[in-house]
Amino acid sequence: MTDEIQQEEENPLLALLRQQLAITQPQNTYTDTQLNTLLQTATHTIPAELRTPQTHEEYTKNYYGDTYITQYYPLVDDTLTCYIDNIPLTEDRIEYTSSNGVIYFNEQILGNLTVHYTSQTPLDDVQEAILQIAVHQARTRADNSAIPAGVNSVTEGDVSVTYKNNNNGSGEGKTAIEKIIDELRNRYARVSII
Repeated sequence: MTDEIQQEEENPLLALLRQQLAITQPQNTYTDTQLNTLLQTATHTIPAELRTPQTHEEYTKNYYGDTYITQYYPLVDDTLTCYIDNIPLTEDRIEYTSSNGVIYFNEQILGNLTVHYTSQTPLDDVQEAILQIAVHQARTRADNSAIPAGVNSVTEGDVSVTYKNNNNGSGEGKTAIEKIIDELRNRYARVSII
């Protein structure tokens, strides 16, 4: 019992997944190994660019204005640098709102603008997506109606279970997971209008 409590303290997602499955699938019980497998699979299902910080460089020729909106947000604090005609703008000339990627210049600037920054999807949103995917995978495995693409076996101790996936990744399971990932991706990327 102490090991279970300690493991839940070490991985809060494990405890949250256990709670979610107790609500959505009270008829099923899962071992910690099974829950960890679900979490690992869900984590690897989410593309790396949504799980890790990404560095961006944006260039605007003949920029004129006092406000700039980055293509991706939220910004990681202290990673923003702006250049006008390859001359760095000092911090006293720039203010920004990291949560929505809006940069304010203290004056109208004119020239070729280069913006370097790092963005990262908030950890809470990534964890929520991981939980949604893991719960979905648990439900579809319990129904045996769809196994997520890329997952064809689970090993626990000396027992290995292999799934045969006849839907070639085009079934309902993949579609639902893709929707979760697309929602996460689209929440923090602006659509370029040309």
